[in-house]
Amino acid sequence: MFVSLLPSPSPLITKFCRFGGCDGPHSLNDTWSFNISTRKWTELQCTGFIPSPHENHAAALIDDVMYVYGGCTVGGTYLGDLTAFNLSSE
Repeated sequence: MFVSLLPSPSPLITKFCRFGGCDGPHSLNDTWSFNISTRKWTELQCTGFIPSPHENHAAALIDDVMYVYGGCTVGGTYLGDLTAFNLSSE
C-alpha cells in the first residue's frame, strides 16, 4: 500500500515552471514545466531570445507568462535584467 505524504495540489494550480539554475559548476538556461496532476517535469523547447544562463534569480508565473528577474552569471556577475517567456504555445 502506498500512502502519499504530500498534500493534494490545489485545483487552482495546474503547473509550475522553472528557468535556469545550476547543476554544480555550471549555470543553466533551460526551461521546464511541472504538471501537478502527473507530477512529471517536461523540458520546454523555447524559441526566440534565450537569456544567458542564470542562477539565484527570481521567477514568477502569471497566466501563461513566466517572468525571470536578476540572478547572477557563471562568473558571479549580478544581473538586473527582466525576461518574459510566453508559455501559451507549449
